[in-house]
Amino acid sequence: MPAQPRTKESLVRRRAAYGALAMILIACSGEDDKNTPAAGKTALVDVAAEPPGASCAAGGSRISGGVDANDNGRLDEGEVTSTSYVCTGATGANGRDGKDGAKGADGRDGAAGKDGAEGKDGTDGQAGAPGSDALLTIVDEPAGANCAGGGKKITAGVDDDGDGTLDDGEVDRTSYVCHGTNGLDSLVKVTDEPMGESCMFGGKKIETGLDDDRDGALDDAEVDATSYLCNTTGCTGVRYRSHCWHLSHFDESCTEVCATKGGYDDATRTVAGDLGSLADCDAVLALLGRDGNISEGTAEVVGGVGCVAAPFATTNFWITSPITTADAAWSSGERACACEY
Repeated sequence: MPAQPRTKESLVRRRAAYGALAMILIACSGEDDKNTPAAGKTALVDVAAEPPGASCAAGGSRISGGVDANDNGRLDEGEVTSTSYVCTGATGANGRDGKDGAKGADGRDGAAGKDGAEGKDGTDGQAGAPGSDALLTIVDEPAGANCAGGGKKITAGVDDDGDGTLDDGEVDRTSYVCHGTNGLDSLVKVTDEPMGESCMFGGKKIETGLDDDRDGALDDAEVDATSYLCNTTGCTGVRYRSHCWHLSHFDESCTEVCATKGGYDDATRTVAGDLGSLADCDAVLALLGRDGNISEGTAEVVGGVGCVAAPFATTNFWITSPITTADAAWSSGERACACEY
């Protein structure tokens, strides 16, 4: 049988057993006949584990000694003449924790998890206000101030009231295509323009020119000018001259007003601002619920607010200087702002 490794505890027990054996042998060499083996008899020692109890609180070894009276090579119970104990000592206090070891290298990232299930569709938003269609009329223009030899009069605008007819109040622009001085007729070709770069919401494409080959049709090579009349998206404010108008709060610019309404529309300046007219400014403010007296003026301190209602004054104002800008604001006034919708 191979030798077992010697632990500290086994060495302690072995040394204690040797000490107890020595005491037994010394006792056997004394004068007590009970401990003196008869001639030819052998003294024996038996070492056995002692469980925790009265003899050893934490357990240990029990060492029994005696003479092999029956010569069987074992120390039988009746042959035991002395017993001693080698007890395991009490468990010592825990030692101090050792210092933490150096931090190990980070492990590799785990594999990406599976994509989660798609979320439910959100509820539909509220429908926007309906858009307005572009309309135009083309009529013959007699010879006169607009066309020396006669021609065509084109009026265009947006159907603000949705009745399918271009009313006088809906006309945004008027143009003329005049016959040539060499007797050539002027021609106008109108086609639908799809939604795209020229018209975000679609509209009309207007091409004009002279009938050079006198065939009564405007060929591509005969087109002298092209313009577009575009449909509008739904207006969330009030419509005037095919533009969508909103009233600012005090100390609020038109840039801020139009930020959530498609963006700033320069009609703020060209219709109701310094490039527009007092009458248009007055009409827009009336539609916006700020009807009242109106005065033309300049206000370098206030800035380019253009058409503005002044509830704390006795009159509204049409400011012609400085020029109307998108970013101007007045702490005591409400601006008329044209936005995309």
